[in-house]
Amino acid sequence: MVVTGSCFLSGLGHGVSSGLFSPDGLERVAEDEGFSSLARESPFSLAADYLFPGIENETLAIMLAGWLGTVVLFGVAYGLARLIISRKKQAEL
Repeated sequence: MVVTGSCFLSGLGHGVSSGLFSPDGLERVAEDEGFSSLARESPFSLAADYLFPGIENETLAIMLAGWLGTVVLFGVAYGLARLIISRKKQAEL
């Protein structure tokens, strides 16, 4: 329970802080190093350019996109961990 709470607080902090900093660090490096012209469009995008769709305030949209990404990733990792643990328990029986 402590780990889950810590992960939740970390994700909440990430979501809030993501709106305060520029998320395009990789794009900046690509431009600085001269290979940004090699970039291709993503085949799918839930939150293009780290902006949550339908939110007018750009800072809030970035915060929500960061928080949503953190929550989804945590959920996937948690689900995989539970699946692995349950399979190990079944194998032991």
